[in-house]
Amino acid sequence: MNTINKKDSIRLSEYIEQKLKLGSITFLKSEAINALRTSETAFMRASQRLLKKGVLLRPVSGFYVIVEIEYRDAGGPPPIHFIDKLMKYLKLQYYVGLLTAAKYHGATHQSVFETQVFTTKPHPPIKYGKHRIRFVTNKFTEKIPKQSLQTPHGDILISTPEATLVDLVRYKKKAVGLSHVATVIRELNEKVNTKLLQKLAEIHNDTPLVQRVGYLLESFGEKNAASLQQWLKGRDVQVIKLEPSKKIGARNNKKWSVNINVQIEADDL
Repeated sequence: MNTINKKDSIRLSEYIEQKLKLGSITFLKSEAINALRTSETAFMRASQRLLKKGVLLRPVSGFYVIVEIEYRDAGGPPPIHFIDKLMKYLKLQYYVGLLTAAKYHGATHQSVFETQVFTTKPHPPIKYGKHRIRFVTNKFTEKIPKQSLQTPHGDILISTPEATLVDLVRYKKKAVGLSHVATVIRELNEKVNTKLLQKLAEIHNDTPLVQRVGYLLESFGEKNAASLQQWLKGRDVQVIKLEPSKKIGARNNKKWSVNINVQIEADDL
């Protein structure tokens, strides 16, 4: 059985301290091996020891996160502290979206149990300690409007309030259903610029999605979604069900040609 070389471990610990002093909590295996002028075998022995102690976290092979003392009980820091560097390491376009983005836009009424990240290619979930990163594949990832959010260890990209709203409607199951979506729409109401929704309608080019977004925004955000009405002009607008998986309901919203086939109960704010 291999024994841990204490000298290697101390050297890696010193490297970690240097990274922290520079304000960085991530590093690559290749970077550390070069900086320490050590072998891969020696690095793996030392890093394994620190992984077991909870000093390091390895969310994917070759990528390490330094776990500061205040985050060790949780098994690691919040994913937003390192998600930008992780996605760059994976060479994937991304943005933080859905309920996670809504939280940072001020919609705190709904609990978020995972960090939801859109990307261009499928990637398995990452779980560590009390945290989970859920990846959602979206072919429009590169085109979706984004903005920067400052974190303790660098900026990350999150969807704009308008893009967040549209994604919540499009991926309603990942947002825990339409009642949750309606509550978030109420909370994001002041942040949403309805004029910017037309660009999102162009990106998705999905008439039923635009109808549902327009109906929900006006019903629960109490905003005029005239830009979406304008986009729908001249298109083949059919009556669609608000909830596609349910039976047809007894009432239609004529303005948006949406059949109200499910009862939505948004939480009081």
